[in-house]
Amino acid sequence: MFLKTNSSLSYYSDKSLSTNKVITVTILFFIISLIGINYHEFWLDESHNFLLARDSNSLSDLLYNSRYEGQPQLWNYIIHIITRFSNNSFYMQLLHIIISAITVFIFLKKAPFQFWFKIAFLLSYFTLYEYNIISRNYNLGVLFLFICCTLYEQRKERFTIFCFFLALSSNAHSLFVIVSGALLFSIFIEQIVRFKNIISVLKNYWKGYLVFLIGVSISFWQIIPESDTLFFDRIDYSNIYEIAKSGMSLFKALFPIVDFSETHYWNRFYLIEHFKFISFFLGIIVWIIPFLLFNKNKHVLLFVYTVLFGFIIFMYVTQMHGTRYNGILFITLIVGLWILSNKKNAPFYKKDISRYNSKIITFLMLVQIIAGILAYTLDIKNTFNHGKNVAKYIQDNNISLQQVITNCESASINAFLPENLYNICYLKPQGFYLWNQNCELFDINLQEKLIQTAFSQKTNQKTLFLILDDPLKLSTPIEIENNIYSFSILHTFENSVKHNYYLYKVFKNESK
Repeated sequence: MFLKTNSSLSYYSDKSLSTNKVITVTILFFIISLIGINYHEFWLDESHNFLLARDSNSLSDLLYNSRYEGQPQLWNYIIHIITRFSNNSFYMQLLHIIISAITVFIFLKKAPFQFWFKIAFLLSYFTLYEYNIISRNYNLGVLFLFICCTLYEQRKERFTIFCFFLALSSNAHSLFVIVSGALLFSIFIEQIVRFKNIISVLKNYWKGYLVFLIGVSISFWQIIPESDTLFFDRIDYSNIYEIAKSGMSLFKALFPIVDFSETHYWNRFYLIEHFKFISFFLGIIVWIIPFLLFNKNKHVLLFVYTVLFGFIIFMYVTQMHGTRYNGILFITLIVGLWILSNKKNAPFYKKDISRYNSKIITFLMLVQIIAGILAYTLDIKNTFNHGKNVAKYIQDNNISLQQVITNCESASINAFLPENLYNICYLKPQGFYLWNQNCELFDINLQEKLIQTAFSQKTNQKTLFLILDDPLKLSTPIEIENNIYSFSILHTFENSVKHNYYLYKVFKNESK
């Protein structure tokens, strides 16, 4: 170790935590996570991945069904294996927090930070909540990156295995292609400096680069969607506002305090919603923070800023701005601080500018703790999504699934039912989504068409149950093409963080 022994920075430590202490803290983290997932209700993305895995008959079938995902499918492959043993979605959540606990164990045992910093990281927004309670594929990427960090000091001797875990990370989520590629690129530049030419680098390390190239190629093969995808139809590259939003990504990663003043608080940032001008100003200022933190080694600085600029390009190309994406930047800073401890001083800017680094880190980690505990508490207090409640209502009231039709976000409901509901978008029972079809066919102004189409698909039914994400604006009864339809609302599922649902019972009377 180099920097942490030669520096007064208060977040580094030469002392490793005892195994007993690591195990104790990891178990406590797991218990907190277990409580969290018992209160957290699935939303679209979680349910979609679960149904994609559950409803695919084989791994090859899963690969085919995921052709519009635009993501590597490692997480879905793992869920698929779980669903061969049980269709209970809880086991996906359990698997996810087990992955979180393993990641936490590695961090506690191997990361070169003081105990306070490690606890702060565990309570941070992305570790405690976004990449833990919400079951998605991001934590797999973090796990493999942290394994790479444990191997970083031996990157010369164990370069091939190091590249193997970078390749695995790039198959967790498309954003990890940027992080793993940037980390390997910084090492490549370091190797060129040492060997003086590329030929010598490849001669010594070709196996590792080949492993990474194969892994990234597999990732890209899965990421590129079919040509008839609707993904790019919603994107406007002339929109300057989208560029500005991308530029706020680092600020969102460092200050992810949700807008607790709103019911729909998730993916909304309190500071941005209530202090727009100050947030915009800080959103520009924060870009200098990585320079202050990583100036001591130009190779680490290169890694961090390569990720940052690569991330902005990704945000602009995809125009997807969820909080979960910004978390990659927070993880990048943690990885940067971790590998920095293994580096000799090789500053980009010769003057020592690390005077306030400890205060900056302490402040940022305090913000993360506040954001993490706040989001975790709000999730327990509020209903995140009503999909599970809708499924329970259907089953408790013995409503036949053959009579239920939906045009709304129904994946969150299907995840808790023995069979999928009939989705009017696909004109068949459907769980997961195929992103080549516009499922917003029946908006609030086309509700008569919705009712008519529903009964045309279920010609043998005189009574149907409609699950909508907006209340009907029609008067009852209504006449459509000589048929009389009357309806009544059975139950409303409102005030959730994500989706509201409205369950109607609709009767079709005989034609005149």
